[in-house]
Amino acid sequence: MHRRNALQKFATAALAPWAGVKAELSHAQQAPAMLQTTLKKEASDMLTRKIPSIGESLPVIGLGTWQTFDVGSDATSRAPLEEVMREFVALDGKVIDSSPM
Repeated sequence: MHRRNALQKFATAALAPWAGVKAELSHAQQAPAMLQTTLKKEASDMLTRKIPSIGESLPVIGLGTWQTFDVGSDATSRAPLEEVMREFVALDGKVIDSSPM
């Protein structure tokens, strides 16, 4: 599986509750474990860039939160997003764009 396919499945899992994608939800619920295996295997091939001022290398692809994470403040609405964040960290995610457009 290529990174693009893995990211597409990850996005489907993250957006399924809000997009009304009930038929794919059972498959999407299996995605985190599959993604973890796929992405950890490809982690050494991840494209990174150095931040000139500190020299730290960061992945060129991160997690955007605009609109996707605008779900309100109740625990039920935020529960799926907490799972997305847990998987993001488990997969060594490092870059989150939290711009409040």
